[in-house]
Amino acid sequence: MTHGTGCLCVVAERAPGKDFLFILVLATMMVPLEVTRVPLYILWSRLGWVDTFAPLMVPSWFGWPFFIFLLRQFFAPIPYDLDDAARIDGCSVFGIWWRIMLPLAKPALAAVAVFSFVGNWNDSQGPLIYLSDMSKYTLALGLISAGSTGSETSMSRRPLTVV
Repeated sequence: MTHGTGCLCVVAERAPGKDFLFILVLATMMVPLEVTRVPLYILWSRLGWVDTFAPLMVPSWFGWPFFIFLLRQFFAPIPYDLDDAARIDGCSVFGIWWRIMLPLAKPALAAVAVFSFVGNWNDSQGPLIYLSDMSKYTLALGLISAGSTGSETSMSRRPLTVV
């Protein structure tokens, strides 16, 4: 839902600066996630969120740039006449979004849901950095630690092999 709302801001009908905002979203796709790990860790530690699940969940609420791009490309060919007809019928902006745009976007939202689930499921680097209590490890991280030889060095070196 939040990805769709973020996309609404980028595609909003006749909104000034929507092209600049879209270029800004595309520019964030060019920054590798590894470059942002240290600043994000500093941010989460200042907020007191290290060793909690918040750093793993909160970034997803604001929408990933690829998903916003995907939904924008999905919504772009939908004519503004559909909005105008709904407005003439007395529908509010939220009503247009909820009753017309979101049902049209079910296939794109399903793709976003699948990509988001797989991406978060396979993420082992984020939980390894932000969680220190082994009882809070995610399933992917637990499977990696269960498959290790038992030494701490093998567990701590695994993320370095990905980079």
